[in-house]
Amino acid sequence: MRSRSLMTLFFIFVSTLGLVGCGSDSGGRSDFVFTNPAPVDRTTGNLTFNFVTAQQAFTVSANSATLRFDFFENAGALGEPLLTRTEDFAPSVTITGVPVSVQSVRITGFDGNKVPLYTIVQTVTVVGGQTTVVPGLTAATPVSLNDLFLIPASAIVNPATALDVVNLEVNGTGQVYLLAEYSDGTVLIVGNGATYGNDPNDANSASIFQVGEFGQLRGLSAGQSNLIVEFAGQTLTIPVIVSQALNVNFSAIGIVNPQPISGTAGGTVQISTSGIRAGDNFVFGINPASSNIAYEVTSNDGVTVDSSGLVTIPANVPVGGSSLITVRYTNANGSIVSTNATINYSGGNGPLPGPPEPNGNTGTVSMQGTGDPDGARDFILQGLSWMYSPTTASFTAAVTGTGDRNGVRISLDGFNGTGNGDLNENWSFTFTAPDNQELVPGTYSGAQRSAFADPTAPGLDVSGDGRGCNTLTGNFTVTSVAFDIDGNGNTIVTQFYGSWTQICEGQADNAKSVNITFSVLP
Repeated sequence: MRSRSLMTLFFIFVSTLGLVGCGSDSGGRSDFVFTNPAPVDRTTGNLTFNFVTAQQAFTVSANSATLRFDFFENAGALGEPLLTRTEDFAPSVTITGVPVSVQSVRITGFDGNKVPLYTIVQTVTVVGGQTTVVPGLTAATPVSLNDLFLIPASAIVNPATALDVVNLEVNGTGQVYLLAEYSDGTVLIVGNGATYGNDPNDANSASIFQVGEFGQLRGLSAGQSNLIVEFAGQTLTIPVIVSQALNVNFSAIGIVNPQPISGTAGGTVQISTSGIRAGDNFVFGINPASSNIAYEVTSNDGVTVDSSGLVTIPANVPVGGSSLITVRYTNANGSIVSTNATINYSGGNGPLPGPPEPNGNTGTVSMQGTGDPDGARDFILQGLSWMYSPTTASFTAAVTGTGDRNGVRISLDGFNGTGNGDLNENWSFTFTAPDNQELVPGTYSGAQRSAFADPTAPGLDVSGDGRGCNTLTGNFTVTSVAFDIDGNGNTIVTQFYGSWTQICEGQADNAKSVNITFSVLP
């Protein structure tokens, strides 16, 4: 009797368990699902840094805009960092995913112009899978300006590329940048705040060369004087020598005019050209009337160009017409470098040209990077100028986007290595209109990366030479775009002229600008 009671109790208990489950079928069978919590990553932890006191007073400069955290596997923040993070300044900042092997951190505070203000070196302890508040930050050490350098506009941002002297031609131009080196090792191009001028102690200085507010130079007459650059209480003096003609070899040349070049029917346009000197990458503005330079125009509209680069546009050119300008320079060693650009004209009274037949392509690209080339602030263009033409690259174009004429993708394949990298430079330029609309001339603001753009936002994506943006913002202007239908009934791109500015990963000083043209040759 006792045995039966125990059996009955056991049966009831088991039956009760059978009613507990995550679900049962019509037969009353229950299914049990057991889940284990996700494993905690013990190889990394989080660190929280507080930059205010208990009385809510800042322990560092209130002018701080961004903070760079460099983490090291030693106690003195020595050598190369294991991990680097950049964050907007805030009273409290938490860095996630810090390896447990980290023993110290160097924090650098920057102002809104990316000028370093101070550094903090702090020992830290990272607990795997946990967030640790770093106690009692050490006092900040002010960062001071160590030295100033002048570099060519196309050079890698490094004091090793500094110029000891600037050479110019009469009526030629050049572009230089001021480089500042700070006590914490930061090196950056100075934009705002630098002052460029002629030598105030030389009465002839202003008649020998002209200097603009951002380091643009023009040779006026043969002679020598000094360029004076001032920044943050320091002065840099660099000799400027202006000659009637330069005996140099250029690795590449480019047209300085904003492209596509704009002209007016019945008017003229002066072509300005610069060259990148082989050896030190200094960019010279070439005298337009130099005996070493030659100009050629490809036009069916009567557009001409003389030996000094002056383009003359007849009054009866077609409305919305264009021509191709080619410039060739013969180097001192006899080699020839060349480039070209499209000139568009407005105000003509001739017929509107129809789309050309798609039996050949041409194009030009000129790009100028800003910021430094270390990958942190100018990853795409590496702080360099890039120039392509039909002599250095092949061009193709295709429609893209969500609609028939919603966007344009232009691709180039550099085959001479003169853009600025190695021999196989490939670039892609994508522009799409918002809301599935047709891409038409105009300015498109608030652009996002085209592959992931919100339907209401324009799409933009420029990448190449093995580099691209993960996230981006920007804007672009379409000066001219034309589509046609090929023999198979497919939409094709026959013309595109535009320019853009792209900002990678939300870095304001990572903006890149470019002028790009594409057209199908008749």
